Amino acid sequence: MLNAFTVDLEDWYQGLSDEDRAKVDAAAETANKANRDWLASQESVYGKLKEAGVQISELGDDARAAFRGASQPVYQSGLVTPDQLAAWKTAKGE
Repeated sequence: MLNAFTVDLEDWYQGLSDEDRAKVDAAAETANKANRDWLASQESVYGKLKEAGVQISELGDDARAAFRGASQPVYQSGLVTPDQLAAWKTAKGE
């Protein structure tokens, strides 16, 4: 699993016993769930912002795909190293 941690911790993680890795995985799962629950609770914040006149744009699948395509040059620019890009993709489960 290890998706809540950076890849820099991979050596540390692999050095753990199976039992300890299971504990870390369970803790990461719990943290991820808590984060998702918190995010879900923020809908009322969006409502208050909208009532105050703030425009909130939520991207659909096509817009997300367009954004991903438009951001690709950044990945080849040297601003993001190949290791950082690999870590990001690993964290996203790719």
